[in-house]
Amino acid sequence: MALLLPFYRHENSLTPGTIALFGIQYTSLTPTKRTQIATLGELLASSPSHVDQHLLPQRPGGTSPSCTTFIFVSYWLSDPEYRAWWTSGPVQRFWSALPDDAGVWREVLTVSSGRFLHGTSQTKRLGFGAVRGLEGLELEFPPPGEKYWGRYRTRLPEHHDDGFESPFASSPDAESGTEKPTVTLTDPTGEARGVRRGRVLLPEGFDNMVWVREYQDLSGMGDAERELWDERIGPHADSWIQYLDTKRNQNGILSFRTTAAVGDAAIAGNEDSTIETAEKTFDQFGYYLDLAHFEKSGKSYLDHFKARSGFEKLYGPGGELEGGKGDVHLMVELAVLKKENVEAEYIGCVEGTGLMEYEQVLGK
Repeated sequence: MALLLPFYRHENSLTPGTIALFGIQYTSLTPTKRTQIATLGELLASSPSHVDQHLLPQRPGGTSPSCTTFIFVSYWLSDPEYRAWWTSGPVQRFWSALPDDAGVWREVLTVSSGRFLHGTSQTKRLGFGAVRGLEGLELEFPPPGEKYWGRYRTRLPEHHDDGFESPFASSPDAESGTEKPTVTLTDPTGEARGVRRGRVLLPEGFDNMVWVREYQDLSGMGDAERELWDERIGPHADSWIQYLDTKRNQNGILSFRTTAAVGDAAIAGNEDSTIETAEKTFDQFGYYLDLAHFEKSGKSYLDHFKARSGFEKLYGPGGELEGGKGDVHLMVELAVLKKENVEAEYIGCVEGTGLMEYEQVLGK
C-alpha cells in the first residue's frame, strides 16, 4: 500500500527544494488577523509554490502555545525560486511592516534530495508530491521486503556516507563513550505563556536536525473501514501522538504540532467547524534532534508498535482491506537538515513557539 516519490531531478541535476512554514497566531480572529492571513495567502498564491493550509487550535490547559495558529506549509521546487519570491517587493513590504507584537513566524527549510523522502498510501498528491514541475514524476512502490513506512534511514541516499548524528544529546549518554553537550528540550507545562515582543531571528538550526510531517486523512473511509480503524488503530495512534507531544525531552523532540487541515479557503468562515475536521484530516509536524532520536521514539513506545501492527494486519496480506481496498490516506515526509538548511524568525510570538526556545543554544 505504501508508495514513494522518487528523488526528483530538476534541470538534469539533483537540486535542493524549499519547505517554508508561515504561522499567524491569535487568541481571537480580529480584522487585523484576518487581513494578515488573507494577505499572506495572496502573496503565496502569486508564487510558483504549492501551499497546504492548517489550523493549530488552542488547547486551554493543554500542550500547545496559548493561542490558535493558522499555518501555511509551502513547497518550492528549488531554493532560487523561493528566494526570488521571498526577496520580492510585496513580500518584503508585508514582512518588514509587521509590528513587534504581530504573532507571526516563519520556519524555512532547504531540503536536499539526498536526505529527503516522501511516502503516501494513495495517489492523491500532497506536500512535495503536488509541487509544480513534479506532476509527471511517477510514484513507485518501495522495494520488496520493506514494511509500511519502514527503513526510513536506508531510503535516504546520503546515509551511506553520513551517520546523520546530532552534535547534541537530550540526556547524558554514558554508554556511547563520548560526551556530547546536552540540550534540554521543553516538555509542555499546560500553563499559559506570555508573548515575547520583537523579532527573534535564528539564522541556522541544529546539524542533522530532522523535520517530519505525518498526514492522516480518514474522510474517505466508509463506515465499515472507519469502525475497523477506530477499533484496531485509532486509540493506539492517538496515544502515540499524545506521548510524543508531552514527552519531548525524552524523545529528542524540539517542537511538535498537531494541526487540522483547513482546505482551499484563505481562512475558514467557521473556525469551530474547522477544528472539528481534526477528527478526520490532520497533520503532525515535528522537529527531532536527529534521526536516531526519531527511530528510538518509535521503537520504545508500545502503542506505536500496536498501531503499526494493527495497520499491517488490516491492510497487509491476508487483511480485510488488503490490496488497496481501504480508503484511508496516509502521507509522510522526512528531511535530515544541516544547520545551514534552517532559518527561522518569530515576531511577537508566544514563548515556546517552534524553535524559538533554543535561541541561546543555536550557533554554539
